[in-house]
Amino acid sequence: MSECLLAKYQSKIIFVLVFLLCPLSFFVPRSATWLLTIGGLLGIIICKSKVLKIVKLPFPLTALALIVWGGLSIFWSLDPRVSFMLFIRLFSIYILGISWYSLLKVQSQDDIQTTQFYLFLGIIVTFVLLIIDYLFSHPWQILTFKTSAKAFAPLALTISMAVWPATQWLHAQYNSFVVILFALSAVLFLLFIDCDTAPIGLMSGIFVGGLAYFSPKFVSRSGQFLTVILILSLPFAIHSLLTFERIHQINNFVHNFSHIHRLYVWQNVSEKIQQNWIKGYGLDTSRNEALGGEKMHWTMTTKEEELVPINSKAIPMHPHNAPLQWWLELGIIGALLGTLLNIQSLSFISHYKGITVFTGISLFVSSNFIAWVNLGFWQSWWLAALWILASIFISSLPKEESETHQN
Repeated sequence: MSECLLAKYQSKIIFVLVFLLCPLSFFVPRSATWLLTIGGLLGIIICKSKVLKIVKLPFPLTALALIVWGGLSIFWSLDPRVSFMLFIRLFSIYILGISWYSLLKVQSQDDIQTTQFYLFLGIIVTFVLLIIDYLFSHPWQILTFKTSAKAFAPLALTISMAVWPATQWLHAQYNSFVVILFALSAVLFLLFIDCDTAPIGLMSGIFVGGLAYFSPKFVSRSGQFLTVILILSLPFAIHSLLTFERIHQINNFVHNFSHIHRLYVWQNVSEKIQQNWIKGYGLDTSRNEALGGEKMHWTMTTKEEELVPINSKAIPMHPHNAPLQWWLELGIIGALLGTLLNIQSLSFISHYKGITVFTGISLFVSSNFIAWVNLGFWQSWWLAALWILASIFISSLPKEESETHQN
C-alpha cells in the first residue's frame, strides 16, 4: 500500500526535492546529500531492477570502476580504515545517484519540464534570500557565526551548476536571449558571495557553451584532447613549471592569499605524486598526517608589497584539484579513469545541437572548473548535487535519442 502511495505521488516528491536543492543550501550548505538520499531511496522502491540496467551503461560503469579501484586501495593505503569508510560512502552515493536517475527516467517529458521549472523557481527563491540577507546586513551569517565563504560557498557552487538544467525550461518557454540573460543575472548574484569560483565557473560555462552552440563537434573533440593532455600531464607539469620562483612571479600580479596558498599546495602535492605515481597513497589519504601533515612556512606579497607568512599544512584536507587528488590517492589508474569519465561526458553531449549542447557543455565546464580549483572531489554534498543536476539534464533529452547515445 505504501509503495503504491509513493508511486502515485512520485512526481510531486521529485518537484519538492528539486525545488529545495538551492534554498535549503542557503540554510544548510551540505543538504544536497539528504535530498539525493530521499530521491535515491524512492528510485530504488519504484524502479527496482531498472537500476541495474543503468549501471551497465558506459559512464556509470566507469564511475563504478573508479570507486571500486578506490576500494581496492585499502590494501596499500596509508590509512586502510579511512579509505574503506570513504569507499562505502562513495558506493552509497553512487547507488543513490543511479536510482535517482532511474526515477527521473520513468517520468513523462511534461513532468521533467515541470521538474526543471521547480529548479528554476528554487534558484529565484534563493536569489531573494540572498538579497534579503544582503539588505539586512547578513543576519544568517551573524546567527551562525560564519563568514560569507563558510556560509554560502557550497550554495554558490550549487547554483553555478543548477542554472544550466533550469535554462532548459526557460528556453522551452521563451528563447535563447532569456537564457543568456538569466545566466548572466546569476553571475551578478554570485558576486555577492565570497566564492569567486562560482561566478568564474558560470562565466566559463557561458563562453564555452556558446562556442559549442555553433560547433558542437569541434568543442567536444577539443575538450577531449585537452582533457587527456591536462589530466595525465598535470602533476608532472606542475612539478617542473610551478617552482617557488614562478609562484613569486605570479604573486607580483595576483595578491590573493588563498590563490597563492593554493599554488604552494599544488606544488607540494605534485612532489608527493612523483614519489608514488603508480598506485597512489590510498583513497582519502590526502588528509593523512603522514602524507601532508608537515607544517609549511610559505610567503606571499600584498599589493602594498608587505610580506605575509603562509603557515599551513602541506596538504590542508585535500589538494583542491580533482586530477591531482586522483593522482595522489589512486595513482595512474585513478587518473586514467577520471580522464575517461570526462571523455565519455563530452562524447555524449556532442551528439546534440542547439540549446541542448549549449546547456550540456556549460554544465560540464562549470562543474569541472569547480572540481579543478576549489573542492575535494569526494565531498558528499558536491557529488550529490552533481548527480541530481546531471540526471535532470539527461532526463530532459528525447528518450529514444538519449538511450541510443548512451549505448
